[in-house]
Amino acid sequence: MGWKRIAFIFEENAFFPNHTKDFRKILEADGIKVVASEGVKLMSMLPVHLQNLKRQDVRIIYTGFSNRAAVLKLFCQAYIAGMTNAKYVWIPPYWTTYPWWMNNPPSATAPCKPEEIIAAADSTIHFNLNYRSHQGLGLPELDFNGLKPLPEHYDYYNSIYPFSNNIIPLTHDGIISVALALNSSIADLRRLEHHRRLEDFSYSDTEMAGVILSHADNMEFLGLSGPVRIENGQRKADTVFIDQAQDTSLNNVMLYKIRENIVVNSGFADIKWRGGHVPVDGATIRYVVLEVSSTVRAILFSLASLGAVLALAFLFLNVRYKNRRAIKMSSPPLGNLTVVGCLLLYASVFATGWDKKGLSDTAIIVKCHLERVLVSLGLSFAFGAIFMKTYRIHAIFTLAVKRFKRIHLPDWKLIGGVLTAVFVDCVIFAVWIALDTTTVASRYLEPRLDTTDPEKEIFNVPMIRYCSSERAQYFTIALYGVKGILLTFGLFLAWETRNIAVSQLNDSKYIAASVYVVVLTIALAVPTMTVLGDDVTMTFLVLGAAIVVVNTAVLCLNFIPKVYLLASVDEKTITLSMMQSKGYGESVTTNTCRSTERDNISELGGLQEKLKQRKEKLLILAKDFPVIGSADIIQT
Repeated sequence: MGWKRIAFIFEENAFFPNHTKDFRKILEADGIKVVASEGVKLMSMLPVHLQNLKRQDVRIIYTGFSNRAAVLKLFCQAYIAGMTNAKYVWIPPYWTTYPWWMNNPPSATAPCKPEEIIAAADSTIHFNLNYRSHQGLGLPELDFNGLKPLPEHYDYYNSIYPFSNNIIPLTHDGIISVALALNSSIADLRRLEHHRRLEDFSYSDTEMAGVILSHADNMEFLGLSGPVRIENGQRKADTVFIDQAQDTSLNNVMLYKIRENIVVNSGFADIKWRGGHVPVDGATIRYVVLEVSSTVRAILFSLASLGAVLALAFLFLNVRYKNRRAIKMSSPPLGNLTVVGCLLLYASVFATGWDKKGLSDTAIIVKCHLERVLVSLGLSFAFGAIFMKTYRIHAIFTLAVKRFKRIHLPDWKLIGGVLTAVFVDCVIFAVWIALDTTTVASRYLEPRLDTTDPEKEIFNVPMIRYCSSERAQYFTIALYGVKGILLTFGLFLAWETRNIAVSQLNDSKYIAASVYVVVLTIALAVPTMTVLGDDVTMTFLVLGAAIVVVNTAVLCLNFIPKVYLLASVDEKTITLSMMQSKGYGESVTTNTCRSTERDNISELGGLQEKLKQRKEKLLILAKDFPVIGSADIIQT
């Protein structure tokens, strides 16, 4: 049956407490847990004991009561308590080897009706050692180690056979065992140094007692209860018949062969359970680690893979055409770092969606740290590179143009700025891992009945495994603070460079759009993830989609304009003269100037002076960009 949980309820007398104690050891040695053990001193307290069992959700109940009246009282109270339905299996005392629930007067079953007792006893399981009749062992085959019963003994046995109570043959065979042990020890008692007779026995004579006990062991004979075998001072049965109460009769449904440790159910009556299914020994709690839906995981992994392919394509173009003016003017090394950051962010989608099922605690902790590291470093690389490129434009136009002072900001210095942001992240993570112990914690949700097989009462308890540490909030705040400063710095640069004349060098509008996408996505994703709470699939969907969307948007905003310029404009025609200006004075196109209605000489002179100043600024700017020489500046 697969039962692993059982409970005892027994009468507090000289026998059953010791019996259940020994039985408990046997059960626990076989891995069966005794959930509860109720000793009944007063039959009037039966309802209290039954409620204790019910409270502990026991289903298989082994009983120990010495008489029929007590058993009827027990089953009546169990019926009243609602503990005799299809969920419960009762095992009456060992001596109930007959239909004890039948033909009882109302006074014996009160306060229950006789038919209620019949209903309560239905499907109960009985273990019967009095199996002689099942093996065809008749009374003439009785053999007490060569001794045969006298004819008058057979007459008496036949008059009471079949036995109404299992105690009769067991008591008889117990007495025969004692007689055989005493009889076989006579010869050995005579061979002792001080030979003795049975009549000389005294409880203080340990030598004589040892001889008798040795003859009581390893004894076999055919008795009224069947084959009797005694080993190590205990009676051993070879076979146990398992009977079941089925309506008004007690039917044999199984045979257990002890030596072979097998159960035989062929050739016997079918076992019948109320409800049509085998009762379980209690509700089974099965912990199920909640994981992301395989469909959602496949979709986001595919999108992240496509995004990574796009990033690699941009990286290839950035490296392949790094000497082309359309690419070189936008600092290819910094563009490469942007792609690296985006690739790390795409990789974080795979780390976040990685199935935790079957992972050890150590692997889960590594996974948690990997998720954080990939996201944090990805943001630092991607946005750090974009912002440092813009910082060079800002520095040149703020100092070089306005103050007529040359600024030397080669790529390696700007890359150093990006790596500084990355280094800060690494320091935070190193301190976090070194000083704060991360453990794997579990959060349990409401149990849900497995509806595929409800009769088994299997309750799935959804479990969310997550990483936890005592100081996690402080390090998380530190990371958020660093990223907040980085985004604020980017917005500042975008605002400061919004009116710079050289549009191919000025990515302010793309930076502003990138930051806007990030902030908007965070504003939508964080509250949504908070509301979703324990829905791991939707949480991953929102987070993964946010990363893919933001990442792809940043890539496209920063690389598609360069790719368009590379593909649509001839290399030789890309000069600073092409770059439209909306600020820093009037238009810098070299072939036209604003005409006025009054074309007087003084106004023309003023315009020429302004044009001269603009040329000087462009010459200074050209020195900081090797791809543009002074020859590229179209003369008026």
